[in-house]
Parts: sequence; C-alpha cells; structure tokens
Amino acid sequence: MDERQHVTKSLTDPSACGWETPRRGQRVLASFTCWPRATGPLRDAPAIDAARNTAPPLCKVEQEVITVDAPPPPKPPFHNDDDGLDEWLMIPRPSVFQKPDYIKAVDAALLRCKDGERIIYETVDGFVVDVEVHEILAEKNLIESTAGFTRTQRLRATKSQVVRPPSSGCVVRGTLKVLRGSLPDRSWFGLDGNDFEAKLGDGLLSEGFVACLTDIKQGSSAKCTIAGECLLPDLCSEEEQHAIVPVEYWNSDQSEDIDLPSVILEVSVTAIDDTGKKRRDPMTMSLQQKEERSQVLKERGTALYKARRFRRAESVWHEGVRLFGFWKPEDSVMDPHDHHLRENNRLRALSNPLLLNEALLMRRRGAFKECEQNCNEVIENDPSLAKAFFRRGQVRVDLQKWEDARHDFMKAVECGAVSGDVDKELNRLRKLERQQDAKDGKALKHTFDPDRPSIYDTATSKGVEKALRDIKEDALRRKARGPSTRKPVTKTSSQKNYDWTTSYTKERPAYTTSSDDRHEPVVVEDLAAEIEDISDEEEEARRRAKQDYYNAQIALGNMRVQLPKPGEGV
Repeated sequence: MDERQHVTKSLTDPSACGWETPRRGQRVLASFTCWPRATGPLRDAPAIDAARNTAPPLCKVEQEVITVDAPPPPKPPFHNDDDGLDEWLMIPRPSVFQKPDYIKAVDAALLRCKDGERIIYETVDGFVVDVEVHEILAEKNLIESTAGFTRTQRLRATKSQVVRPPSSGCVVRGTLKVLRGSLPDRSWFGLDGNDFEAKLGDGLLSEGFVACLTDIKQGSSAKCTIAGECLLPDLCSEEEQHAIVPVEYWNSDQSEDIDLPSVILEVSVTAIDDTGKKRRDPMTMSLQQKEERSQVLKERGTALYKARRFRRAESVWHEGVRLFGFWKPEDSVMDPHDHHLRENNRLRALSNPLLLNEALLMRRRGAFKECEQNCNEVIENDPSLAKAFFRRGQVRVDLQKWEDARHDFMKAVECGAVSGDVDKELNRLRKLERQQDAKDGKALKHTFDPDRPSIYDTATSKGVEKALRDIKEDALRRKARGPSTRKPVTKTSSQKNYDWTTSYTKERPAYTTSSDDRHEPVVVEDLAAEIEDISDEEEEARRRAKQDYYNAQIALGNMRVQLPKPGEGV
C-alpha cells in the first residue's frame, strides 16, 4: 500500500540553487501556481500536465513577497452570534477566518523549496503546486533610533557555515558595493578600491558598518542599509557629525524622527582574521589588558557623551562593563595567598565608573530598574562610594520608592556627597510626595462619607440611607430579642469523653452593626429592571467590540466591505 502523502520534483540544477529552505514565519520572494487534482494514490512523479489541462488554477502569484505558513487572521469577538452585524457587513458564512486547504499545500511546498529552486509538489489531498523561491528575505534590524538605523538582509550564503561571525578585535576582509547613495568618507568603511579591510572595535569605522560585519559569516553576503548617526564612527569631529545629523537635533531632546541621509551597500565577507580576538576576550585577558581596554572605552564613551550621542555612549560603556563579568575564585583552596582577591578588588574598582556612567544614561532613557541594578552592583563593590548612593536615590525617586530614596540620600551625605546636590534632590522628593498626597486626597476624600456622593447619584444615595436605617432597626430588634433560647444538640463520639459539638455550643459575642464600622450596601429596588439594563449594556459592549474589530481589519486592508448594487436590497 502506498502511504506517501506528497511527491516532489525539482526543476533546478542543484549547483544553481542555495542550500537553505524557508522557515515558518519567514518572508520570501516567490512565485507559485496551484491546480486541483483527483484525490488518490500518488505516482512516482507529479502529474503536472494532467492537472494543468484538467482545470484552471486555484491561485497564481508572480514574484510577490509572502510570509511562509502565516497564521490565518484571528476570529473577531462574538463572531457568528445573532446580533445581525455579520449580515450588515456582508461577512460570508461559514467563517472565513480559516486557511483554505490549497493554501496549506502551497505552504508545505514553500517549506520544501530551497533558495533559488523551482519544484513541482503534489499532495494526496488533491493539489499540484508549481512553486519557485526567488529569494529568502532574512531581514534584521540591528540598530534602531530616532537619529539613524542599520538593517541587514542576508543574500544567498555558501553551503558551509562553520565559521562564526567576527567580533571585537577581528580583522575582516571582503568586497563592498554601493547600491544606492554615497559614502560620506571611504576611510570609515576601510575601503581600498572595491575591497575593504576593517579591524573591529577601534572606533575608526562606521558604527552601522561594524554592526553589519558582526552579523555576516565568512563566505556570505548581505544587503545593508545604514542611515543617519549609524554612518558615523565613534571618533569623529563635530563638523563631520553635524554634516550627517544637523546640530538642531543634538541640541534638542532627541525624541522626534528626522529625515536622514542613508546608503545601501552589498557587503561580502571573504576572510576573517581572529588572531587578535583573544586580546579582547574577557576570559583570557590579563589584568593589565583589562585596565588599558576599560580606560580606552571609558574615555571614548565620555567623548560621545559630550557630543550628545547618548545611545552610542551607553553602548561603549556597556562594552567596558562586559570586561568585568568574570571573577576568579577567592576561596582558600584556589587562592591560598589572596592573589585572586587582590585582582578581583582591582577589577571591581575599575568597573564602578563604567557602571555608574551606564546607569546615568539608563535613567535618561527611562530604564529605571536597570539603572537601580547597576547602582546596587556598585554599592556591593564599594559601600563607601557616595556617587552610587546619590544616583540610586535619584532613580528610586523616579520609581516612587520615597523612603528608600531618602535613606540613600542620607547615606550619600555620610559618604561625602555635596550637601547642595543632595538638598536639591530632597526638595524634588518632597515636592513629588506632596503632589502624590494631593492626588490621593482628591481621589479618596469621599471614601468614608455615609452617602458616598462622589460615587453614587442622588437617587442611589437615598436608597443607601434607607438601607442604613433598615440595618439599624434590625440590630435593635435583635438586641431586644436577646440571645437565642434554642437548646444545643450534643453528640458523643466513639471516643468516650469527646463531644464534637463543643465548638458549636460555646457562647459567642452578640453581632452588632453600626454605620461607623461597615461599608454601606447598594440597594437595588427593581431587580428585574436592573438585570435588563445589565443585559442591554453587555449586548452593546459585544456589538461595539465586534464593530471595532471589523473597522480595524478594514483599515489594515485585511477585509473589504461589499456594498449592494443600486436597486438591490441589503
């Protein structure tokens, strides 16, 4: 018995296509045509001629960007109910929010088609698909900011991918071709003719170009789009910086998007020399190398900060922080003479300025929790550093940790912080506390009022007053009636001296109520009318949710409203 579910035939020479197949959710540039066929056992080769001559194609797409095995659109809220909105919008039934079977066959064919290959795919369910993948669009956003961006789109790669992408310290060689735009300075891209030789991590190359090189493996090619600030190297003059991004942007709060120059490159990496990589690896670097490298990164980040390139300055300082992510063991067995301890203490002292500088920019962009974590690490390294307590107090004010912030400011003064700066932050703290108290007082001032006028309307307040009177009268009747005279029920268990009703026969304090120690209930005088109002509100909410969903789908182009022809009824 033939148990095959599909048959595939390639129409492309294996040497002319790539080795990679698309993944689910990946975008590809593809063409395909799908025909129906009679269900039944499959032959050794797809019957493409028979299917093509029997019926017209179910679908045909030429050179379009599609998402492989994309999920169907989500079902709208309250779909197929009886409110009549589906018929009013002319949504066909049964539900159209399911993927047709022939599209499932196309997805299966795309998942088996290599980059640059054309295949014929036949399924036992009754479909024949002629599909060709022209290009797999492996797009990636490497850098994204209001002042610039860097994006890569991997082009066809080699079959052997055994070399890792380059990192800091490596020398990368390859070819570069400008597809659109012009290079601001050829030295920023390490160019010598059409070939380039670039050493990563020295701050002399364009930031976006370095990001692209670290994303490309040896023997691969990619299309890189670099714009705005990402065209600049770390070490450049003010004139060069303002020629790419205008000075008005740097002097502003840097929150608005602006038009920026861009360049599109085709970059091919032919060789990677990683002999200098070990001198940049924190696991193998010596103490002196870490000290020299951290000083270089600290000064470079400071220069970027003064030039108001805050995002790049934070990245450079973070690279310096990563140098100190490895500590040697300090126990008496591994370190009997405390050599590791002294070295680790020196590394902690070197990491503190970088951590505090990074925390400064974290707070500036609103990453308050990450900023607090950096300050915690500095305080753990050196509990007598005033700047760490002061900076943590600042970010704790932003996190509304009022008491913790006040304690940090006091500790900063004890460690030698400038009292004027601390007083300024304490005044800001008191002002924020007063504003929060005023806001809370405005929101909660009627919480314990008898009639709750801020919540209930006049009619409801009268009902509340009536309910309070009823509660008081019921309490007085219970008090006048006295304790219950019902005789307790006793039962002796199989254990001779144990009575299981003991806990129920003990005298308990009388239950009393007053208007001061309980929340006032809301009285519903007409329950049927109240339930009817609730049902109307729920129905209206369901209708509104469905209508909002359809409006959004129409705006996105996922749905069209088909109006009746003139003279025809809806």
